[in-house]
Amino acid sequence: MNAGYGWHRNANVTFSNITGTLVSPTGVPGIVSPNVKGFLAGGQIGYNAQVGNFLYGIEADTDYANISGSARAFGLIDARRNSLGSQRLGFFGTLRGRLGIVNDRLLVYGTGGLAFGDTTSASAFSNTDGCVLAFGANQCPTGSASELRLGWTAGAGLEFALSRDWTAKAEYLYYDLGRTSYTLTDPNFPGVSYGASTSYRGNVVRGGINYRFGAPVVARY
Repeated sequence: MNAGYGWHRNANVTFSNITGTLVSPTGVPGIVSPNVKGFLAGGQIGYNAQVGNFLYGIEADTDYANISGSARAFGLIDARRNSLGSQRLGFFGTLRGRLGIVNDRLLVYGTGGLAFGDTTSASAFSNTDGCVLAFGANQCPTGSASELRLGWTAGAGLEFALSRDWTAKAEYLYYDLGRTSYTLTDPNFPGVSYGASTSYRGNVVRGGINYRFGAPVVARY
């Protein structure tokens, strides 16, 4: 089992024009930057082999996650107008190789491989006085995208043999699940639509406990 914390500062949601001439005729900001953060917890399973002081193996894990954030930015020309963007990682998992060096009870390792996660992004343009007042028409487009995304991860960690059967570990991972894009539309004002895009990447630190099947007789790694 494991538990930890994930974060990504300035997880930009970037808006772009699809029809029309500007991202916003009244200065609606084209970028909002949520600070995404939250906890995750789950379990892992793996296999290790040791040759002398070198260890190699493979590990898979799946965590429930609530790593999320949102941000709002207001227009420079018309301060009533604003952009809202949010991002959330709902669960997170990896399938990684591990390679490390053992010194008595301590393992120091590097790791990397496949990462996957359940991602959601949502965004909107709004108006503090009500959308009907914007440009003399209702123009408050919204959009969202939810999908399972695949990417990569890499990091390093420490693992310590507590006893013959149990170990404790701490590790850091950087992950990148790529970029997603979607469209913002308003059914009451179909003449203009916009695009939004965001990248899912960040950092995870977590600790865990492992039970070792077929552990050595003595309390070494």
